[in-house]
Amino acid sequence: MTHRLILIEGMPGAGKSTTAAYIGSALDDAGLPNRWFHELAEDHPIADLDVDLPDYPDRWLIEWRRLVALHADNPATLIIESRLWHNSAMFLYMHGTPWDTITELNARIAEALAPLNPALLHIVHTNIPASLEHLARDRGDDWMAWAFQLTDHFAWFQQNGRSSLETWQQFFCEWEPLAHELFGAWPHAKLQVVNPFEDWTAAHERILAWLRLP
Repeated sequence: MTHRLILIEGMPGAGKSTTAAYIGSALDDAGLPNRWFHELAEDHPIADLDVDLPDYPDRWLIEWRRLVALHADNPATLIIESRLWHNSAMFLYMHGTPWDTITELNARIAEALAPLNPALLHIVHTNIPASLEHLARDRGDDWMAWAFQLTDHFAWFQQNGRSSLETWQQFFCEWEPLAHELFGAWPHAKLQVVNPFEDWTAAHERILAWLRLP
C-alpha cells in the first residue's frame, strides 16, 4: 500500500467515519502506521477556516501544502475525511463562490498533494432525500438542529430558504452532481462506492482490494 494520504468524501451520513475507522483498523492489522482524523477532531491537520474570508481558497491551499511539508518524512498513512470537499469546497459553494474558483482550487490541491500519492474515496448515495431522512432519524433532533445552524447563514440558504430537512434535500441534490464533477477531475487514485449500506461487507472488501490491503 503506497498511499500516504487517504481522503474520504461523501454527503452527511454516507458512512465516511465508519469507513475511515475500518481502513485504519485494516492498516493496523497489516502492521502499517497510520493516523485517522475525524472531521471534528480538535487536532485536525487541516483547520476549519472562516469561509466568509475572501482569501479562504488561498489559505486552504496553504493548509494542504503545510500538511505535505510536515508529513514529507513520515511513513505513516493519514486518513482524512470531509476536508477535501465536504467541510471546504461545499461550504464555498454554499457561500456563493464561483464554481470555476472551486474547480481550480480542487486542481491546485491535487497538485500540492501529489508527493503523498493520495487516494480519494467518494461514498455516494443515489437516493439523497431518503438518505437524509435516515440521517435525521438516526442522529436525532438535537444533532440536526446543530447542523442546520451551521449552514443557515450561508448565501445558498438565505436565497432558497432556511436550513431544514427539505432545504438540505434540495441543496444536496444540487451539490452531488458537482461533487461528481470534482471526482472526475481528480488526477490521482480514486474510487467511488455507491450505496455501500446495501452491503457494507462487500463495500469494505472492495475498498481494501483497491488499496491493496489484505
